[in-house]
Parts: sequence; structure tokens; C-alpha cells
Amino acid sequence: MKPYKVKVMVPKPKFNQGSAVEVSIERGSWFPGTVVRWVSPDKLLVEYGDLDVKPTVVRLHQLRPVPTPESDDWYLRTGDKVEAFWKQRWWEGHVSKNLGHGRFRVYFTESKEMVFSKRKLRVHRQWINHKWVPPIIYQQLKNYKVR
Repeated sequence: MKPYKVKVMVPKPKFNQGSAVEVSIERGSWFPGTVVRWVSPDKLLVEYGDLDVKPTVVRLHQLRPVPTPESDDWYLRTGDKVEAFWKQRWWEGHVSKNLGHGRFRVYFTESKEMVFSKRKLRVHRQWINHKWVPPIIYQQLKNYKVR
């Protein structure tokens, strides 16, 4: 007797021509781009505005929409997972120190620590099943009780 294979149907994201997106070409970084057109059911042609990169065809799993900007009063703590805008793209890292005056030292796994102003940082989120999933919030951890 053969086991049943269950297909889970996840709706296709709605990336239209002109949609602002971010593209993962290199691990741990996201390039800003714009959808030019669908090429196949799982591939899109994307162009990169300010970069000296020709439009490329990317797979759907390499794309995510641009996240909603943070409010002006968001708070950063040492250890928070963030994305920092550097070299024309967003890089994933962790806050290693608050230097005061809106400046933070950020540690990157693939390179080194660098200093960024808060305006060049955002909360790291993941795009899972067509939804933004934020990291666990400090307050949630603080309220969690082990039984």
C-alpha cells in the first residue's frame, strides 16, 4: 500500500508589475528591487533601481515584499536581531552595543561589527507563508513563566 501524499496549497503571492520587493541573491542580504514581470509560475524578472546590476530572473522563494517601516519610537536592545542598510542592501545582524545618541554597533556573522545610526536599521522579520513574522519580542519572553 502506497502512502498518501498530501499537497498543501499555499496561495501565490501577489507581486504585480511595479511591486517594490527585496531579493535575496546573497545569503543574509536583501537587495531592493522592482518587479518587471512574471516569467513563469515561479519566476519573476526584477530590476534594481540604484544598483549597477542588470535585471535578473529570480525564483519566488528569493523574493519578499518591502517590510512596513518601523515607527519612530521603536526600541533596540543589545542582542536584538536587526537588518542594517549597507552597500545598497539590507544585511542581517545583531545589535552588540548601544553607543548612545541613536548609534548602535551591529555584529554580522559573515563579517565584522560596524556602527549604524538607528535610521539605517530595522527589526529583522521573516517572510513566511506570505506573512511577516517578527522575532520574539522581549516583553513576550519576560511574561513567559516556566512551570
